[in-house]
Amino acid sequence: MERRSRYGVIAASVLIGLSSLSPIAAEAAVTKITYSNWQFAEPGRGDALRAIVDQFNATHSTIKVEPVSIPYASYATTVLTQMGAKSGPDVVTLDYDVMVKAQAAGLVADITGKVITPTSGFAAYDSKFIVDGKRYGIPWQSTGYALICNKALLAAAGAKFPTTFEEFVATVKATTKGTDQYGFAMRNTTPQEGGWWYDLSNWTYGFGGAWTDSKGNPTINSAENLKGVTEYAKFYDAKYIPQGADATTYRRMTWEGKVACNIDNGSVPTIFSDSNPAIKANLQIGKTPFPVAKNAQILIGTSLNAASNKQAASVKFLNWMLQATMQKKIQAAMGAEAIATKILPPAALLKDKPWLKTYAKLADNGVLVLPAGAELKTAEIRKAVIAQVDKVLRSNLSPKDALDAAQAEVKTILGK
Repeated sequence: MERRSRYGVIAASVLIGLSSLSPIAAEAAVTKITYSNWQFAEPGRGDALRAIVDQFNATHSTIKVEPVSIPYASYATTVLTQMGAKSGPDVVTLDYDVMVKAQAAGLVADITGKVITPTSGFAAYDSKFIVDGKRYGIPWQSTGYALICNKALLAAAGAKFPTTFEEFVATVKATTKGTDQYGFAMRNTTPQEGGWWYDLSNWTYGFGGAWTDSKGNPTINSAENLKGVTEYAKFYDAKYIPQGADATTYRRMTWEGKVACNIDNGSVPTIFSDSNPAIKANLQIGKTPFPVAKNAQILIGTSLNAASNKQAASVKFLNWMLQATMQKKIQAAMGAEAIATKILPPAALLKDKPWLKTYAKLADNGVLVLPAGAELKTAEIRKAVIAQVDKVLRSNLSPKDALDAAQAEVKTILGK
């Protein structure tokens, strides 16, 4: 009896011990991964993307994803610095040029053979994320740029939607009403260097320019680029744009009816309409108004941090996002015409966001704004060019002198 009692006490003690440890054990069984994407910080779209993450968390008991929101202006620098220090988010969304740089530095993980090909197949630009036969990410979004105008503001000014550059200038001038209303808006501050590069490239490529030739030789000061920068600077000098406004500010001004036109990517009309549903009926969208049918094309991917020790859980998250049902939700959340897979926008989405068809038609005009043959030096080239263009706007440096100086600096960067 005494022996049986002793065993009972021991058994009870073990059960009590297990009971007290169970919450800790349960906690340890959950793998927590962090997922960074600057779009989490965007009005409307950020909430929709967080809802998708919440859905993953609600349906997976052993993996929890924590969104990491970093503003776009500092995103690439912040994330690359963290990754270089063997820390940072486990899953990272990166602009393509940033991914190229990160891959060359060994900062993103090789996930060859771990990604399940979606039933609809990957979009054609998936090939950009495969280097020397190895996969370093999956596509997240691809979108080009188009002209977006508020037709109510155009009508009030007796202007029309422009299809030529001359009409564009006239429309922007007619819809500018001092500081109460601007005819156009674009990035023009160095803290937004990355976005400014895309905006400026629309002007230079639109006048037939490019940052390098096919062999990687810099062509910064070409006649075509000079024309693009000169016309761009005229808009700034004429105060057709809100000088010093960042993208967050002038996009808000646009959906508030204080800016008539933007040239922006395919996700932006959704940001406008989500933030102010009343503006949707007034959005008119068409090709950029430049002489040459070329516009900047954004390519964004999602990769894994090579320093992360949570690769398996992170891959599961990637594969979950590639499922057809989730791709459709991501497409709706992004308001984007092109995502990771070949899934086309459903009829209901196209009816709700008719501009997706316009952006899809303009896709063939899209050009990646990485300097051809010098892709790994994109950040350095961008910084050199933007620094000189900033002097054109704020220090009265002539566009020619600015681009000549940038050309000389880029030649040094490339060792040409």
